[in-house]
Amino acid sequence: MSTATAAGAGFALGTFRDEIKSALYPEVDSGAVPVIGMHFRALRGVGWRMAERPNEGKLLQAIVTKAPYGLDGTWFDVDKPSGFVPGQLVSVLSPDGLYRSATIAEVKGSSIRFQQSLSHALAVGSSIFNFYLNDAHPHTPGYFAIADDAAAQLNNPYERWRALGLFGGWDKVGNVVLTENANSDYGNPGGAYHAAAALQVSVSDVLSGVQSREFALGVGDYRLSLPLSFARTTGYGSLIRVDVLAWSPQQRTSVTISTDRFRSLDGVFLAEVPFTLDQDTTVSFSLVIEDGTSIDMTLGYGHILRKSARPLDLSLGTTVLFGDSWINWGSVTERFKTKWYPKAKFVQSGVPGNYLGHLLERFDADVIPHKPRNVLVMCGTNDAYRLPTVQQFQDQAAILREKIRAIGARPVFWDCSVCDKNYVDGDRLIPSRVLAIGTDYNGPAPYPTA
Repeated sequence: MSTATAAGAGFALGTFRDEIKSALYPEVDSGAVPVIGMHFRALRGVGWRMAERPNEGKLLQAIVTKAPYGLDGTWFDVDKPSGFVPGQLVSVLSPDGLYRSATIAEVKGSSIRFQQSLSHALAVGSSIFNFYLNDAHPHTPGYFAIADDAAAQLNNPYERWRALGLFGGWDKVGNVVLTENANSDYGNPGGAYHAAAALQVSVSDVLSGVQSREFALGVGDYRLSLPLSFARTTGYGSLIRVDVLAWSPQQRTSVTISTDRFRSLDGVFLAEVPFTLDQDTTVSFSLVIEDGTSIDMTLGYGHILRKSARPLDLSLGTTVLFGDSWINWGSVTERFKTKWYPKAKFVQSGVPGNYLGHLLERFDADVIPHKPRNVLVMCGTNDAYRLPTVQQFQDQAAILREKIRAIGARPVFWDCSVCDKNYVDGDRLIPSRVLAIGTDYNGPAPYPTA
């Protein structure tokens, strides 16, 4: 073989290797961080309740004996209702094999009413489990619900692109009264001080409600994510319409580009409305009632999510699950392996009691040696119990984010869990709410980390 041929072969082989390496381990960009919503999704804004204490540590299971009924399909019957209480978060094993969460509104004999309609996911034979083991940890079926919902988001990842302010961020539409809701309870999707308090909207007439300020957005696929709660005044509640409006800067007129509708059932509800922009556009959002006569709805701190330019494929390379006892329990890792990513390589690195500072301390020893492609971070429960400011928590998250990027891996964060309203040392619901709604995982690091 001539020198030229050998050199050519070497070049071709080197190029081939580079292409394989690029395909399997592409360079990680510094774009926005995907955030797995948990606080208002799998956890539905609900934590442990005092009424659950008699069954602390016990796994309750009830089997559905009568399929959902009633106008909204929120009632159903079970074989063993004992131990289930109003306001309790539960995990539901649906006929399709997925775990979902729901919140109990009422228990009457063997009949249970959910705050949400899961008529599509409940059937005779479905199982209902209490979600929480104690004030700070789920049972295994609860972790499975977290994992199943996380997988749905990981397979179609979105990034927090813009935050929707509350006071000053919404205007009245029609006959409406706006007030601040700073109550500390699971039914309020906001915090307990002005900067994070929820916006209560008292609506008296049909087609009245609120409209947000305008946001300039570029081309892409988006989703409005807005936590709401309702106080039904009569009957089965009102029909709420959410519109995404695109504005013309010349004529100052708007066109509805996406619409969704839902019933104002009890409890916290996460309104998620997808929309696509094929050109740079200014958009706003409106919420109005379409039937009924009056309703109080409370708006939490929402976000505009943008679909990630690069999908997350956990089947390639190594993924480190990095966090506290919620990772250490092992159920999230187990569910990922058995249900969603059977060919993936996971490294589980959770330590009970850890907060973000601990994760920073053990990053070099517990993450770097595995040369991960992705690092999924679940942390915040212990942080909320320590009462940090949002800025302190955000700074530590930013430092961890940059350390992950520095080793060529992609960072992904779960948002904060829902902590105990009645913790012995004081309310921890509001600190966890504030961390969940106020943390900018794309915020600047307080100092260079590389």
